[in-house]
Amino acid sequence: MAEVKKMAEATKTETEDLQAQLKLLGDDVAGLKDILRDLAKNSAQQVSADAKARADEAQKYLLDLADKTKGAAKSEIDSLEKTIANKPLQATFIALLAGLLIGRLTRR
Repeated sequence: MAEVKKMAEATKTETEDLQAQLKLLGDDVAGLKDILRDLAKNSAQQVSADAKARADEAQKYLLDLADKTKGAAKSEIDSLEKTIANKPLQATFIALLAGLLIGRLTRR
């Protein structure tokens, strides 16, 4: 009878230990869930920040490119205007020929 009592107490103690360990395991899983949620949130924020930084870089690059293109176009227009001012008859003759050629090509 004493042995059965000892076995019952041992089983009870083991059951209580097992329940305590399961509770700790549950707490650990809950903690891991929180860590993973925070990690996912931080990753999403990092990706968002990286995307914004790249978009800002692309915007700056495109604005610089637009400024350079605008400057080059302005330079070419100024050069063309000077050429027309220096050689008005030649410019008129070239414009006349270009008009005739375009008219001839679009007539067909």
